[in-house]
This record gives sequence, C-alpha cells and structure tokens, in this order.
Amino acid sequence: MSTSGETEILRIESVAFGGQGVTRAASGRVLFVRGGLPGDRVEVRVGKGRRRHAEVRLLRLVEPSPERVAARCAHQGVCGGCPLQGLDYQAQLREKQAMVTDAWQRIGGLAVERVDPILPAERLFEYRNKMEFGFSDQAWTETPDPEQPAEFGLGQHVPGIYSKVFDLLECHLQSPWTARLLAEIRAFVRTEGGGAGAVWNVRTQQGFWRFVVLRESRATGERLLNLVVNAAGDPRVEALAARLLERLPGVLSGIVSTVHAGSGMVATGQLDRVLHGDGLLRERLGGLTYELAPQAFFQTNTEQAERLFALVREHVGAEPVRTLLDLYCGTGAIALLLADRAEHVTGVELVPEAVASARRQAELNGLAERVEFHCGDVLDLLRSQALPRPEVVVVDPPRGGLHAKVVAHLLELAPRRLVYVSCNPATQARDAALLVAGGYRPVRLSPVDMFPHTFHVEAVATFERVG
Repeated sequence: MSTSGETEILRIESVAFGGQGVTRAASGRVLFVRGGLPGDRVEVRVGKGRRRHAEVRLLRLVEPSPERVAARCAHQGVCGGCPLQGLDYQAQLREKQAMVTDAWQRIGGLAVERVDPILPAERLFEYRNKMEFGFSDQAWTETPDPEQPAEFGLGQHVPGIYSKVFDLLECHLQSPWTARLLAEIRAFVRTEGGGAGAVWNVRTQQGFWRFVVLRESRATGERLLNLVVNAAGDPRVEALAARLLERLPGVLSGIVSTVHAGSGMVATGQLDRVLHGDGLLRERLGGLTYELAPQAFFQTNTEQAERLFALVREHVGAEPVRTLLDLYCGTGAIALLLADRAEHVTGVELVPEAVASARRQAELNGLAERVEFHCGDVLDLLRSQALPRPEVVVVDPPRGGLHAKVVAHLLELAPRRLVYVSCNPATQARDAALLVAGGYRPVRLSPVDMFPHTFHVEAVATFERVG
C-alpha cells in the first residue's frame, strides 16, 4: 500500500472485484481505494513506483457519491464483509454486471450473443444460512479504553490483521438470533470457560476456544451450532451447550463440537461430540431435501441458490439428453436438480466428505439410480477416460477456474453444450477464450447477485460446439 508521495483529489470510477474503489491518478496509474465507492471524490496519497496500479489509502472523503446510502451495520467501518453496503443496491447491481462483462471483453476478448441483465437478490439482508466467527485473545476495539481493556474477541477478523478479532454485536447478513447467541457464548467463556487465557492465540498456537459456526434453514426452521475447539473431551463444551439451551430455549435444534488442533485458521476438524439433536441440519432447495453434516458444503444463500440453479436448468435446455456430466459438483445440488433432464447424470468431486454427502442426498431423494458420484480429481478422471462421454457438461469450478489441461480434455470430449457456472469473472473469461479457440461459441451469459453488499458475483455461461 502506498504511504508516500503527493496527494490528489480523484473521482472513484468503479468497483474492483475485491470491493475496492477504482480511480486513475493524473499520471494514468490505476489506484485501488479501500472504502471508495463509485461517484465519490476522495483525497488519496499517490505513491511513486513503476507498477501500473497500486493500493492506496483513502485520506479524506471530499464529496460523497450521490449513490451512497446509510450503512445498516454498526461495524461497517471495521468489518470487511460488506464493502458495498454503503452503495445503493441498483448501483451495486450495475457494478457487478460491469465486472462480468468487462472481464469477458478485457480478458477473454469475447462478444456473447446474449448477455442477460444481472439477476438481483430478492432478500438484501439476513440471507446467509451459514456464518463463521473466530476467537482471538487479541481483541480489536474501535474506541480503546485503557482502564477496561478487552479480554478477548469473538466475531470477525479485522481486514489485514488476522491476529485480531472485533466483538461482533450485530450482523445483518444472518438472522438476529446470531448476535444473542454470540453474546451468551462470550459471557460464558469470560466467566466459566477460562477467559482470555483459554482463547486461541494465532502466534503461540495455543488456546482452547477457536471458532463458532452457525447454520440455519428457513425452510425447515432448524439451526445448528458447531463449537470448534482445540482438544477433545473438555467438559467446558458440554457446560456451554447446557447454558445455551437454558438461556435461549428453542433457538437451537442442534449443537455439536469439532476438534481442530492444527495451525490452520479454518473452522473445520473432526467431529467430537453431538451435544444436542442428531448433529444434522435439514434443508430444502428446488423441491429436494438435504441432510447436511456440520461441515458439509452448501450454497450459503439458499433462496438465491434456488434461483441460480433454475437459471442453470435454463442454460442446460429442456431437451432431454442421454448423459450429463457435472464437474466440481460439491455435495451434488446441481446434479440432483438436473436428474430429470438426462437418462443418467454423473457428478465428480475431489473432497470425499462432499461425495459422501452427495450420495446421501441422492438416496434421500430417490435419485440414486439416475445420479452417480465419482470421488477424484477432475483432471485425473478425464485423463483416464473413466467418465462417460456426455452430450452436456456442467462445470462449477473453484475461484481459480479450470486448469488448461482440463479445458483440453473437455475439448476432446466434445459435448454439444457446456454450461460454466463461475464465482470469478476473470477466470471464467480466461477459460472462455480457451473454449472458443477450441471450437465453441458463447451463446448466453447470465450474471447473478448471490451476495448483496459484497463484491462477489456469479455468472452462468453457455457454450455450444461449432459444427
């Protein structure tokens, strides 16, 4: 980040994929400004350097954008989760549409026959069905009180400072019960759970309490709490579960504990105990029922995922096919929802737990005879020719997109239609150029806003084989 040089007053032109405002210095250098929104006039310090772009600090908001709105969340100044919350929603949609189309033009060098207007979210707040909150023995306080220093933090990490966590008192992305639950957990840890000395320290790699993971389904009303700790068998977990059930009756349908003793800052691990309920969360999407284990992957905005998957069905087309291949299928949601479009659907996923979950959902919904799941690396399975030759392929890869060798093998398979679901416009555009060079034409591109107030945007693209 630039810390030296002259200051300039500049107009923020757009939003980058990372959520930062984009402007251009007098020298022509592209600047990324955290906290800047389109239409803002801001004062920034323009550092010297040979790079064509740089991240710079917003020194002063000279004139706010006419599209700025009041942020609902009190943590907006310190939490990086919703960088666009201060921007009118219609402007958010415009910027996300531009992220997708600009990437396809600039990176892919492509024109698409049909580009749909971005599909907006119907629910702008309280849409997440899962949230993760971290513990840290180093609490971040916006207004420090030297006489009453914070003992520890339970909430979200401060952007760029992964050793510190601020106490989350409200979050409008998940239901209001979340904040009440966190307050009860915080109070228990402070008085009966060992205090700051029992909270995870990222530097020493010591401490018992690590993460709190909350999941809920509006369709079924179930809510599952997962307490991620550093060691198995500690009675404090059971005591906390009993306290929560007493203080918040009816709020939780399930409580489990997970042990994560490694150094990684991820809220995963081995299931230790089921403390309340049966350890599962039941969810419904697209007319299907899912039974989700505590760490099973599932789209974090159920209602918008239903609309996204309906759009994928549109892209696949109504004409039945014999064989459909779903690559990077996760827990199988897309494969299962496309079971009526093909005689046989095959899903491929690398993570064994996700494959086990997908097979369980297929059995649960009576689709096991029509949908099968393979566990393995997509490239390895394509290379070994272990997969059926499909008429239609759906890919939903991670943020890094498709490996070039995966694209090469897909070109060899030569499906008549390929539907590409992406959470990263840049890598999707890059891969689209490879598909076009290999004999496909892009016929439809549909951006989708899955997560209002964040910079994230999904896009569904359809390619058809030429000739």
